[in-house]
Amino acid sequence: MEEERNSGKKTFKILSIDGGGILGLYSVDVLDRIQKEYYNGRILSQEFNLITGTSTGGIIALGLAIGKSAEQIKEFYLRYGESIFPKNRRKRPGVFKQKYSNASLKNALKEFFGNQRIKNCKTAVCIPSINAATCQPIIFKTNNNGSLTRDEDFSLLTLPLRLLPLQLIFRCTV
Repeated sequence: MEEERNSGKKTFKILSIDGGGILGLYSVDVLDRIQKEYYNGRILSQEFNLITGTSTGGIIALGLAIGKSAEQIKEFYLRYGESIFPKNRRKRPGVFKQKYSNASLKNALKEFFGNQRIKNCKTAVCIPSINAATCQPIIFKTNNNGSLTRDEDFSLLTLPLRLLPLQLIFRCTV
């Protein structure tokens, strides 16, 4: 590591956050502790070149990328977690049936993200999802090089709703 600093090579730092519904609270709690203990409370988005996450990790990634602190995101999960990820869901959702209703999620995201769009992210993001109709991956991303303009106007309110296919149980096999 010390040799790398002295060699003049630029380090590209990526933060990748896993999904898992309400278990995202654990991830954001760890990030909150890291932010406070190692970065003296500086916003984590300033410490990384790219933030990525799947499903609930995508929500956390987007929150960090627009400059929210890990503590603010943790407060979001503590406030809305039970309504977004209710405990009384069926054990095994059927094919193409969502684990959770998106009505509570949509309301919570409206308050959390407001009118923010991908182009408002202060840090580059890469948010993978699945097109449930075609079983093909789709990657939502910031415009890092000037030619990636497809996603820049996606609303951060509706983008996480597009991540819901990651919460589906289905098989894309022949």
